[in-house]
Amino acid sequence: MAVVAVVLSIYFSKRFTSPIREISEEMTQFDGNDFSRLIELNTNTELDQIGHSYNKMLKILRIFWQRSKTGRGAQTDGVEHASGTDQSTFPL
Repeated sequence: MAVVAVVLSIYFSKRFTSPIREISEEMTQFDGNDFSRLIELNTNTELDQIGHSYNKMLKILRIFWQRSKTGRGAQTDGVEHASGTDQSTFPL
């Protein structure tokens, strides 16, 4: 019985820590230039939402980065489409 408990404990521990480790590594490795490193999780937990939010944040940052390079600055047109939010809920 104790062996089964240990095995189940290890299994569930890895199941939950692996996605957290993946999110952490992607965030740590982001260098401010490569916006293509998106997180794809399929855990059916709240961690999927964290990964989705991180991906959305990268898309928004890419838009602002591209606009800053073209001299458009932090204009907000189109950001609400890319972020899935409107300007009233996305502070600029």
